[in-house]
Amino acid sequence: MRLLIIHIQISDEDGNEDNVTFAQMFEEVQLYAAAFKRIGLQKGDRVACYMSNRREAIYAMLAAASIGAMFGGPLPFYGAKAVAAIMDIMKPKFLITVDRFQFNKDEIDILERLPEIVNGHDCIEKVIIIPTKEESKLKDISAVNNSCFLDDFLSGGKNADGSVPDLVFEQFPFDHPVFINFTSGTTGLPKGLVHSAGTFLPLLRDFGLHNNLDRTTVTLAMQPVGWNLWNLYVGNLMLGSSLLLYDGLPCFLSKTAFWDIMDKYKVTFAFIVTSIIDTFEKEEIVPAPDCKLEHLKMIAVGASPVKLQNVDFILQKVKPDVFVGCLYGNSILGKSGELVIATPTPSLPVCVWNDEGEAKMQETYLSKFP
Repeated sequence: MRLLIIHIQISDEDGNEDNVTFAQMFEEVQLYAAAFKRIGLQKGDRVACYMSNRREAIYAMLAAASIGAMFGGPLPFYGAKAVAAIMDIMKPKFLITVDRFQFNKDEIDILERLPEIVNGHDCIEKVIIIPTKEESKLKDISAVNNSCFLDDFLSGGKNADGSVPDLVFEQFPFDHPVFINFTSGTTGLPKGLVHSAGTFLPLLRDFGLHNNLDRTTVTLAMQPVGWNLWNLYVGNLMLGSSLLLYDGLPCFLSKTAFWDIMDKYKVTFAFIVTSIIDTFEKEEIVPAPDCKLEHLKMIAVGASPVKLQNVDFILQKVKPDVFVGCLYGNSILGKSGELVIATPTPSLPVCVWNDEGEAKMQETYLSKFP
């Protein structure tokens, strides 16, 4: 009998570890939603997220979705100018962010970027800052317009007697917008691709049927908000699958750190970008002899073309009986190709944000095969 179901496990480069049960997650979302409502979040508003791979992003997203607001934001690695450009497009009512984070042993100071990002954007009515260290709570944040720390924001969601209003998920149409995912902007200004809650239907198919994820499995999730993989892995919570949120980059802490973490938390499914697999092979980043990875069933590789030697490396140096899934179709076909779906599909964006006349939507998705 499984007495405790861990839905979110947390680890990071600072050495912090924690876990969150489904019931605890529900209580957090309930409080976040109440706090958002108290400061005026409504249907159709936007909540921007600018932070590393943290549990608070999941709480804020679910809370915003319960109200009918949209959620999204830039990658935490973007500098102030790039983030400000996305704020110009998104025009969020609220921004939830973090003071700092560590990535590949480098200290990233988000707090110092915030004045340039926030000031001048009158649309941002409140900036909610998550302090990752106690000393951060003593810092003067007055240079960031309309800012407060997370505890102050959450305390506003409580009733006078300390209780929290019930969590109510408002009911909306299938195509009601929930997410805004931004493109990289390499060919111009970033485009905001708007997805509805219906986008999760293909995820149930992919992760539930194809990958066999359920209440007994653990998914490694290292990608923060701003990368669409974050949206994919959050969807695994619908299946009861646990998430291991790793905040940072464990690959280079030591030769075995990445695999040690996979083994310690009994990871079942992991996505690893092709370039990281290349680095693992070049630097001989392989599991230690006593690291058995007994629970690991599938490694998905993608984001760029997957080579045969990538698959060979995983099977020969990581685990011989793990299923290696290629998420870059050209490698399987041996040539470029198009799978044309002429009828509506839930994974198609609802629209491109601020796309008057749907010109960008037509150009991006519907021009080659109308």
